[in-house]
Amino acid sequence: RRPDTPTLIITGHDEHALAIDALRGGAYDFIQKPIDRDDFVGALTRAIQAHARNRRVKDRRSALERCASELERIVEEFGRVPATPTSSEP
Repeated sequence: RRPDTPTLIITGHDEHALAIDALRGGAYDFIQKPIDRDDFVGALTRAIQAHARNRRVKDRRSALERCASELERIVEEFGRVPATPTSSEP
């Protein structure tokens, strides 16, 4: 199982406590039977959009971390370069 995959719970009973436990456990949403087609499609659409949004956030975070590492390397490198006199000094 992939932990970043949204999980939809479908229940055939009026068990709100079970649904709440599932949501607390990481389920994205729950649907109660009988399934309304529009509700089901809406839940799937929201789950897919949330997954795509989370993936973009993770990708951007990774890119920012790479940039920050590179910036730290550059700053460290410049810190080792000896100071040079400016042209206004005699």
